[in-house]
Amino acid sequence: AGSLGLQAYQALVDPSGGYALPHDSFASSQFDFNLEYILSQTFVARSVSNDSSSSFSMNDIDGCVVDVRMANFLSPSHVVGAMEIMDNTKETMLPNERAAFATGASLAAKHGIATNNLPSMEHVEETLTRVRMGRYDPLSTLSFMLRVDENISQEEDKYAFFQCTIRYLEQDGKTLVTKVSTHRLPIARSIHDFLDSMDEEVVPIVLGKEAVFRSIVGREDEEAIDVLVADTDRVEMLAFEAQKDLDNTIHRISGAYRLIGLEVGTSHRDFLEEGGVSSAHSSLGFAFPPELADALHRLFHLRRGSMLSPGPVRSMDDRAEIRNLFLRLPLEDCLCMMAPSLWSPSTVDMSMSAMLDPIPSDTMTLWDNRIIAADHHDGLFVWSGKATLDERYDPIRERCKAFLLERSKTRFPMPQLHMLFEGDSMSRRFTSRLAPSHADPPEQQIAHFPQLDALSATEMSALRDKFRFYEESTDASFRRWFWSIAGASSNARYTGMSLCE
Repeated sequence: AGSLGLQAYQALVDPSGGYALPHDSFASSQFDFNLEYILSQTFVARSVSNDSSSSFSMNDIDGCVVDVRMANFLSPSHVVGAMEIMDNTKETMLPNERAAFATGASLAAKHGIATNNLPSMEHVEETLTRVRMGRYDPLSTLSFMLRVDENISQEEDKYAFFQCTIRYLEQDGKTLVTKVSTHRLPIARSIHDFLDSMDEEVVPIVLGKEAVFRSIVGREDEEAIDVLVADTDRVEMLAFEAQKDLDNTIHRISGAYRLIGLEVGTSHRDFLEEGGVSSAHSSLGFAFPPELADALHRLFHLRRGSMLSPGPVRSMDDRAEIRNLFLRLPLEDCLCMMAPSLWSPSTVDMSMSAMLDPIPSDTMTLWDNRIIAADHHDGLFVWSGKATLDERYDPIRERCKAFLLERSKTRFPMPQLHMLFEGDSMSRRFTSRLAPSHADPPEQQIAHFPQLDALSATEMSALRDKFRFYEESTDASFRRWFWSIAGASSNARYTGMSLCE
């Protein structure tokens, strides 16, 4: 089928925060479910009031207005999401909020806190970022990347404070809703504390969203170009540049981490490139923060996946759809989109009582006697090895199917379920999403997936032989990719721009 030109449809619905989702048929269960979510859970809020007594009135509440305030030593460097940044930040309260402020001021006065000069307009303008989202949508999120300014005080600033105020009108166009959420985070006093407090799930999402954003519009220092018409050459060029920017970021993190290790007296450790140490794990642990090991693997999957990497399996429309969804959906959805999650019965005989245990999302898990359940957000897969095609294994397949459907029963957009068998041409839909670990040396394969040690030499050889037509130059394994950009001879620093810049 030819391209639908999904980017043009996305441009039409972006102002209202809508979705452009292709479907095979209007009669499909996916269409019914997705349309039901849009109609019942989201709405475009518009004011029916004529009040214009202030510069920030109910007439300004078109969709959702989000005020994000933070400590004055922090400033946002990147904001990603289905939103637009608003210039009007002079007015901070609406009529329905003044009573709450008066109550708070009265409480502060009882504790001896002066409020006669609050809110301070100067302070608000320095610490406030105001954005507008096109509609009320429980799934729409914003991603902020922050810069720590030089005015931070190591002695006085113990915490960083964040406050998010969300305003929207109910569907009647008259009822104004204000929600306020306030958080504080302790400021790390050492590199160790900083690394130890990092969230391995948040870091790859923030970096990944910036990379995907650049794959759509390019780097911020580039001239804006109309993207309503999908130019294949430009799409591929931007995706390639986003990959290079991701490589550059990983290279910089690795270099900074090694330098820290040398500065604290660990220079005796071996920082040689892959192959220079005996352990399959040790060199990687010295070259990248262990606290971010899972984040690194997720970013690798994102890099080689269809959001950033061109490939024959996904169309340009498919890529436009998942990129747009990735930029706006919540954390759990984005984690599922970055890398597939795999499960398989815990015993080789795959009895009905066996637990479904998680396994790596790699090609070396595709054993002949395995049935695998996989979730990659838009696609649910039940894959059966060639030794499990007999009907007696159908209950296991049904169990895997039920597990996936239960896991995704409230997911928007509704994913498609694929029942696949080894040798089918359609199984490429699933196997192409797995990291090509078959390209690594055996000791590294076993270190990453210890269950491989249970296979005989003949079985291991047969497993690798499944991928004899694999082209390593176009789809490197995780370890080869990492060492190609983190090694001392890598030119990744010079061929891309950090995602944090």
